[in-house]
Amino acid sequence: MTELHLLAKSLIPQSAKLPNILRESKRYIESWHRHRRDPKNPYQTHNYLPQGIIERTQSERGLKSLGLRRCRGCGGEFYQGSFALDFRRWGRSPEKQFCYTCTKVNLRRYRRNRFLDVLELARSRTSSPALVLSEQRV
Repeated sequence: MTELHLLAKSLIPQSAKLPNILRESKRYIESWHRHRRDPKNPYQTHNYLPQGIIERTQSERGLKSLGLRRCRGCGGEFYQGSFALDFRRWGRSPEKQFCYTCTKVNLRRYRRNRFLDVLELARSRTSSPALVLSEQRV
């Protein structure tokens, strides 16, 4: 709490320069106000800023006519600007129905798993049956 107080004390005077910062901060706090995060859900326990927090630009506001779609990862409902997948192709690609944040989480998990697979392969090569048999003969 002390660190948050010090941070707030230094940032609140600067908020006059950033007109949206107080609304964005409030939106971030309210995103998890109604329910707790599930620590086992990777889409809720990442280090990225969730979609829908930052104020949208004027061109992004124009995409409002396309409606909202639910992200398959975090479950948030967002406008087209939060998705790489075009809403007109939404029904054809269910594996791509992730917002930008959840897509980044998926990429990080994929890279981590791929790295762990390479480590496992390296371990299996160093403990292959051929090496074990040659060690027993000695």
